[in-house]
Amino acid sequence: MSFIQFDKPSGKLSKGYTAGGYTTTYVATTEKYDDVANTWTAKANLNTARSWLAGFSLNGYGYTAGGYIAAVSAVTEKHDDVANSWTAKANLNTARSSLSGISLNGYGYTAGGSTGAESAVTEKYDDIANTWTTRANLKTAC
Repeated sequence: MSFIQFDKPSGKLSKGYTAGGYTTTYVATTEKYDDVANTWTAKANLNTARSWLAGFSLNGYGYTAGGYIAAVSAVTEKHDDVANSWTAKANLNTARSSLSGISLNGYGYTAGGSTGAESAVTEKYDDIANTWTTRANLKTAC
């Protein structure tokens, strides 16, 4: 399961999202948490059910990347909270599960994870160009 905080122009966050996971099978579930109301709300499911995926937010949208669906995945999806929908985006260059995701300086990043072995791969996502670019590897594969 991945946790995504959508960025807001005000800089104040009160909502967060979970997506994906594993119970007895891979799940596509997405839920929205409201910190002020202390409630969870079901949202549109991911298009591709998977676990051990990364999450990050850019420009008011949530993103999931990679994960595991009986094999490592390169799938990237974008969540629009207003439309309550997920859209397929450009795949990662290197399929990975158990990777980390962050937002930094207007871009999304994924780092590390597993390709079947520990990975040091770092990739940068440009949401305007819808492209992933390989960046400097982590010092330690994890």
